[in-house]
Amino acid sequence: MLPLFAGANDLFNTYLGSLKRDLSKDGFETILLILSIALVGSPIFMIVLAVTGQFVMPTDPYFYLLWFGLTLLTVIQFSFFISGLVKAKFLAANTFANLAFVVTTFYAMIFLRESVGPLQAMAVGMAAIGALFFFDWKALSQVGKPGADTSSNAGLFMILFSLFLSPFGSILYKAATLHAATYAQFLTGRLTMDLGYYLLFFFIIFAFWHKKSPLPRMFSFVSTWPGVIFMVGSALANLLDSYLTYKLPLPLLTIIGTIAIPAGYFVGHIKYKEKIEARYVWGAAFIMLAVVLFVRAA
Repeated sequence: MLPLFAGANDLFNTYLGSLKRDLSKDGFETILLILSIALVGSPIFMIVLAVTGQFVMPTDPYFYLLWFGLTLLTVIQFSFFISGLVKAKFLAANTFANLAFVVTTFYAMIFLRESVGPLQAMAVGMAAIGALFFFDWKALSQVGKPGADTSSNAGLFMILFSLFLSPFGSILYKAATLHAATYAQFLTGRLTMDLGYYLLFFFIIFAFWHKKSPLPRMFSFVSTWPGVIFMVGSALANLLDSYLTYKLPLPLLTIIGTIAIPAGYFVGHIKYKEKIEARYVWGAAFIMLAVVLFVRAA
């Protein structure tokens, strides 16, 4: 039963990804999208911890320093991903999110000197080949010429850059857990500082970058159905994802997650009228097979 919930959650996250794209195109700032998730999820879980007597803040100051770094990195990474999501075709952007294992393997080889088996190397190669199918090579050859449309390729490069930042977030996350005495203490610190730091970045960005009051934007966001669905849906999806990660083996979750690729094609075709070209089908097939092969060989 839990694998079915995992698949359903991946499908729902694909829909939330489309809402993220729509809200950004409607002019809502990236930091507002990030904060909206924390505004719903953090207070609910903090109340649960308080009621059960488990609300205990970390006492190690390094936890707060590490979590500040993670929050800042998340804002940067999310900004690049959102920008890429808006520029690229939805089906392509949604597929590229499954390439994180390629980046992780690359870093493990470079920084940790870890060896990679032949099947894993083959999987990484297949994923790289699959990614190449999504780029518009004709447009790349027209770069610099008048009237050339390179926005889709630029969007894919932005998403790839955001993926290259993701392992550093995992390192900061893991390091922060080492500076909390218990899981309850870690969870309390995480939820509290997520809300605090994102609010801090939110007001700083609006004060010094946008140079306007953020309150009208917040009221405008929560007064739209897409905004409300995104806030509540993201909080619920994150909660379910945490539970499934705890209960199910990570390799199984990774393989189930590939269902998001055909789901992204469906959403892109139905919602955005994107044409499903043969190269996209080949690219998706290569990446899905690469994920399965990599997990099986691990």
